[in-house]
Amino acid sequence: MIANWPVVTKQEMMEDAQQNPPYGTYSTTGDADWADRGWMLFSSSGSTGTPRVFRYTHFDRKYWEQANARALYSGGLRRGDSAFPMVGFGPHVFAWGVQYALRKMGLPVIPGGGMDGKARAGVVDRFRPRVLVCTPSYTLYLARTMQELGLDPATSSVEWIVQGGEPFSGVSGTIERIQDLWGATSVEFYGCTEASPHCGGYSCPEYQSHDENFIHLMEDIQVWETVDRETLSPTAQGERGISVCTNLNSESSPQLRFLKPA
Repeated sequence: MIANWPVVTKQEMMEDAQQNPPYGTYSTTGDADWADRGWMLFSSSGSTGTPRVFRYTHFDRKYWEQANARALYSGGLRRGDSAFPMVGFGPHVFAWGVQYALRKMGLPVIPGGGMDGKARAGVVDRFRPRVLVCTPSYTLYLARTMQELGLDPATSSVEWIVQGGEPFSGVSGTIERIQDLWGATSVEFYGCTEASPHCGGYSCPEYQSHDENFIHLMEDIQVWETVDRETLSPTAQGERGISVCTNLNSESSPQLRFLKPA
């Protein structure tokens, strides 16, 4: 039974990384694999403790491209849309996952790293991208920056905003505020460095027509469960709990039941 398969927590991974630096023992990519077909190293932010670091291969990259492109297409992106990713392209997975999906979809990209808010506002005004890629908090900041420069984000070229890295659709009033400021549709892109670094969940424009927020889960890529917050045992149908994710199609992600904290 799946209940006999232990749930791994973020705290366990942090302690393991401290005891077995630099990668810990939860990574399934060894030095030989990394030298032979290594693609990129990703890590969690470390905002709540020791970063969990994972090395992924080009085998993984191909699956990432397909899964992430599928999510962005469901979110409304189509050929001819130009995207403006406003990220630093560090070891966080979100930006890279979207970047490779845009390449897979054949969409033009305006690089947005290494700029301050005024410079990025100028790019939006001058080059007129139809898609922004950024965190929810930065979306709000950029809108205010544009307004200070005498520009109205609601009348800009932006039609779609791909959000990730922070929760927002479940935070009361946040998505409404973002969409009102920009006059654009905002969709969410959800992943997990430890167990589902490619997109495991995503939203689409349809979800905003319902009273409750919901997210699509790629059940052919990951197994998602709801477990009791205290016992970590699977809950009964219809009961509330917290999320656990198991990845199915990665060479480098360990096959574990990982607790994804809210």
